[in-house]
Amino acid sequence: MSKYAAKIQIGWLTDCFEGNTPSAVIRSAEKVQDFDCLLRMGRMEEGKRGQKELSKLEAFLEKYYDDSLTIEDISNLDIKLSIGTIKCLGIAEGEEEIAKLKK
Repeated sequence: MSKYAAKIQIGWLTDCFEGNTPSAVIRSAEKVQDFDCLLRMGRMEEGKRGQKELSKLEAFLEKYYDDSLTIEDISNLDIKLSIGTIKCLGIAEGEEEIAKLKK
């Protein structure tokens, strides 16, 4: 059983991602969206507003890569890009909370 879960909207898709650590939750989400690729492509394509949003994504990914990401960081995830939004809609810790989040 997973210890953490997050319901995350990635563009048109909303899914519940699970893992034993906050970083593992994001690793699970990366099966749907490669965030590093999104950041690189976005840097070339996004306008001024999008660049500010990409800086938020970059700071998030730095914590993810150095394994200092917290469940609160995931909870605060809210990035609006021209191609869609990446937003955490809810988090859970423990089996009971995870089961509720999945409903």
